[in-house]
Parts: sequence; C-alpha cells; structure tokens
Amino acid sequence: MVLYHILLRKKMVLPNIVVLDDGSVINSVDGSKVRKIGSKREVWHGKAWKTSGGSTYNDLRKLSSGRLVSKKEYENAMQNWCVKHMSDDMLKLKIN
Repeated sequence: MVLYHILLRKKMVLPNIVVLDDGSVINSVDGSKVRKIGSKREVWHGKAWKTSGGSTYNDLRKLSSGRLVSKKEYENAMQNWCVKHMSDDMLKLKIN
C-alpha cells in the first residue's frame, strides 16, 4: 500500500526508476532506494540513476560483446569505421 502511494507522486525518468518530488530516487518495482550516481553497469541494471558524466539509461547502448557504451560514442565509432573502410574500398575501385 505504501508503494502505491509513492508511485502516485512519481516522475518517470528511466524504466523502473522513479524520482520523487523531494528529489530521492527509488526503484518502482520493489521500492528500494537507488543511488543517484553510479557506473554504466549500475545504470543499465537499474541500481543507479545516472553516471558521473550524466548519462542515463536512455543514453547507453549494449554492444554484442556485452560492453556498455554511450550511444554518442557508438555512433562516432561507427562513422569513423565506415569512413576509414569505405575510403579504402573506393581507392581499390579507382585503381582497378
């Protein structure tokens, strides 16, 4: 019953994490307190609200290898990889 009343005063920020009006952060599933700042892994698993750099759950992405990176970092890496490899392929086509 207490958790129900807490959820009525919520502001949704991330999946399963709720910021209350007084600024405290809780897990909406079991009502446990959540750290405001933590590692990328803690943010991904819902144990922390954001990283020290300010990245929230919605700013993170999990790679196929299991590593957590920011979406911005992932997009920059993919763009750099494509530019590098596409330019090499284009040079090979022009030589032949």
